[in-house]
Amino acid sequence: MFKIRAFWALSDRETCEAFAEGHRNVLLENGIKKVTSADNSWMDSPMVYVFVCEDEEANIVGGARLHIAAENHPLPMQTAISQVDQRINTYVEEFSPR
Repeated sequence: MFKIRAFWALSDRETCEAFAEGHRNVLLENGIKKVTSADNSWMDSPMVYVFVCEDEEANIVGGARLHIAAENHPLPMQTAISQVDQRINTYVEEFSPR
């Protein structure tokens, strides 16, 4: 039996850290050594929600993060893409009010 749980990142640092470590391990197992998502500042953002799937022993077996676009909280993909194309910032600004 699996349990899916959603929470505000600021409300559960321990689970955020376990989620981040699991994500890192999956990337390493697949030969990916450096990615922008290795930055864990999202754990301190009021604009992030986390979804985890846990097994019966509360081990995380999957999950996702939901980042809400806001002026002072760029999306991770926005940060990565802006290094090569600044137009992403205008694009996100147009859609963030929705």
